[in-house]
Amino acid sequence: MAHLTTYRIEHLIWSINQLSRELSAINFDSSQACKLIDQAEHKLCEAANLLYTDATCIGCGCTGHKQCATEDGWGCYWLLVDYEGQWGVCSECSDKLLSWQG
Repeated sequence: MAHLTTYRIEHLIWSINQLSRELSAINFDSSQACKLIDQAEHKLCEAANLLYTDATCIGCGCTGHKQCATEDGWGCYWLLVDYEGQWGVCSECSDKLLSWQG
């Protein structure tokens, strides 16, 4: 589930790029700049917290930090995941997808 970390890092980079574009268009001494900086700090803190968030598979109980062992040695991956609810279905428990979605 290394792609989970990659996704979260990409989200963090996106947030930084968005802030950079917004700040280049305003006067730094303005209240608008202060508001944007406060919003950006909040977004960046949220993105950083995502790096520590984990989800648990409803089938086997594996997590993003402790994957199932697979024959190829790479470990399982999320087929469907809800990071806010911290639940998901890993590739080794595909039979559980319908019970979660239904």
